[in-house]
Amino acid sequence: MGEEDGLATAVRLCTRKLVVALGRASVREGVDVLVIPLLLVLGLAAAFERRVHEALFVRRYGRPDAFRWPPEAADEPRGRLRLLRDRPRTREVGPAGSAGLSLWTGRPEGPVTPALRPKASREAGRDGAAPRRWRFPSHPRRPPCRPSLGANGGGMRIALLLRNIDERGGAGSYAQQIARSLVRGDPGNEYVLVFASEAARERHGQPDARNLVVEARSKLLWDQVAVPLALRRERIDVVLGAKHSIPLMPFAPRVFVLHGADWIVFPDNYHASDRLYHRAALPLYLKSAARVITTSRDSARRVLDYMPEVAPKLSVVHHGVAEGFAPVLDEGRRAAVRARHGLPERFLLYVGQVYPQKNVGGILRALALLRDRIPHPLVMAGRPSHKAERDMRLVERLGLGDRVRIVGWVADEDLPVLYSLADAFVFPSLYEGFGIPLLEAMACGCPVVTSTGGSCAEVVGEAGLCVDPTDPAAIANAVERVVTDRKLAAELRRHGLVRARHFSWERTARATLSVLAAAAGRSHARKAEAGCDPPARGAASYID
Repeated sequence: MGEEDGLATAVRLCTRKLVVALGRASVREGVDVLVIPLLLVLGLAAAFERRVHEALFVRRYGRPDAFRWPPEAADEPRGRLRLLRDRPRTREVGPAGSAGLSLWTGRPEGPVTPALRPKASREAGRDGAAPRRWRFPSHPRRPPCRPSLGANGGGMRIALLLRNIDERGGAGSYAQQIARSLVRGDPGNEYVLVFASEAARERHGQPDARNLVVEARSKLLWDQVAVPLALRRERIDVVLGAKHSIPLMPFAPRVFVLHGADWIVFPDNYHASDRLYHRAALPLYLKSAARVITTSRDSARRVLDYMPEVAPKLSVVHHGVAEGFAPVLDEGRRAAVRARHGLPERFLLYVGQVYPQKNVGGILRALALLRDRIPHPLVMAGRPSHKAERDMRLVERLGLGDRVRIVGWVADEDLPVLYSLADAFVFPSLYEGFGIPLLEAMACGCPVVTSTGGSCAEVVGEAGLCVDPTDPAAIANAVERVVTDRKLAAELRRHGLVRARHFSWERTARATLSVLAAAAGRSHARKAEAGCDPPARGAASYID
């Protein structure tokens, strides 16, 4: 091993030991308290990786013009010399005296251009003996190249990071639906689905994709260490991070999905460790991502106010509504769900977690104002999350114990029935990055009362009543109008069904694929197919 290889190996081992030590300390503390130093280490390593490899390459070969990192053309294989890209990748081992290199295994193979031979190899071959075996110093060992899948060799190998696929809420639903829609609706590309556990792979694995399980002792180690190491061997063209994180290691172009900007609007609603993480990590993710996807125009506007330089690579891609959400008219199914959850004959419905920006406190105060005006109780399908105690204490303080029923998380097959049974869906959030429950309610024909906060009005359009979320009286008046005015309720149902048809996961998948293709450097053909234009300078692109 040469002096340069020894130095590079020592630096790599020391960095790996430091990362492992930080990760173990983080796990011991129970939270990622050392996220900042670890992210700094990874960020520095990512920033200087190319320079170190280029210096070692030039020192050995003296050919700076032959170094490629990353490739200049999208169809050029990553991490290989352009001068050697057309050489066969596999062949029989040559005669004993032949000199050369196997790009993937380090074995001698065919003649090597004299100008690119390392000094040690030239000296070893002078006496007629077989040269020393060596491998490129600037690129990791990878398996043989897989054939292209798309027409005319245009297919991509796309990795989807699905650590959050089993989480309840919008981000978990997004991970499930986008993985299923991309794999089933896009046979021209090859997909690698990366799960955090074997159980998640068994529940959500797709037969037409490579389902990869990567395990780690913490989320941070999974995102920044385990996944990059695993995917470097997969020859990935582009990576999609499904929730609030992407690897900082630049092994492939990465697309960062930002589900909302509530960390900008309501930072105090998060724990101190989460606020520290957002301040340190999210700017790194936004800067290092090749493209950024956000789920609403409102979120895009807030992100651009926070970091204007993200504009050229920011795209808005709306979520969709799952196929099973439609009006349920089967009386047997409706009766079974009503009995299973103990539902009253008429009720108001809230679906989601309980935390400050969901404004459950505003719903409860409005319900107290409606005590003598309508008989409807509130059914809450979901569970309290962080900092929910203040809102939940209002049930007892306002004397609403007999008017509030918490049924917890409801099975996916029961949720459309709940929407179909409810007289109104009440969702006056202070802020929503998108609001998938709004789409679900409209798709099931349930009248919607929501807010002017965040993206709620953007999602429902004219198919719902939008009110000031900070005014309980306005919420109460809107709910009373919906449950007492049958003509208004029928109109909202009709408009909601029409509005929901504008959102589908197939449409979301097509728009997401155009962003992935642009990140991988294959934007021209894909964007022409998707019918969207590249973002104008200084503004986000909107792909609805």
